[in-house]
Amino acid sequence: MLGKRVGFKALENRLNQLWAKHGSLSIVDLDNDFFTVSFANNDDHCRALLEGPWMIYDHYHSVREWKPNFCPSSDAIEQIAVWVRISGLPLEYYDARVLAFIGNRIGSMVKVDRNTLKIERGKYARLCVQVDLTKPLLAMFSIKGRHYKIEYEGLHLLCLRCGRFGHGNDECGVAAFLQGEMANVMTSGDREEISKANMIKEDGSWVVVQKT
Repeated sequence: MLGKRVGFKALENRLNQLWAKHGSLSIVDLDNDFFTVSFANNDDHCRALLEGPWMIYDHYHSVREWKPNFCPSSDAIEQIAVWVRISGLPLEYYDARVLAFIGNRIGSMVKVDRNTLKIERGKYARLCVQVDLTKPLLAMFSIKGRHYKIEYEGLHLLCLRCGRFGHGNDECGVAAFLQGEMANVMTSGDREEISKANMIKEDGSWVVVQKT
């Protein structure tokens, strides 16, 4: 689970609802809040791996294939597929090739929401992209001189001041640096990454979708 701890029984019940469509599954809890899931049915196994991203209690559930010599105590979630929203996008951009181009600007394109691809809803375009959580995420992009904000779903620990995942606005060392309070908290590489992420004002440009 990304940014949230869930009890074993609660997780087991939820995964059974999500994944056990054709057979049973079994879960084993490991160190560092990792779990292994074994499937009795191969279709359920493929569904869990390919049909995400999965969310439990409005937090992402990172899923990957098991590999030998996996060490949960030293492993961390660095890449994850997330849903993003882009409001105000002209309808002529609701095209698979254009949306793929936009998705690859944000991260690595995974898929387009069905309602977006069919242009059944025009309030915002919804894309699934693979992002690198070790770097500042992109706050906005521009097409033909017009700027579009990126709204991230489910990334509740995304700092809205520096665009990095894992801490809140009040804990942001980058914001303190910008205020001249901690001149040694950023390397030149940090500054370059944040510049690439389009941080254009001190109070932050990043947006996380609030569940209603």
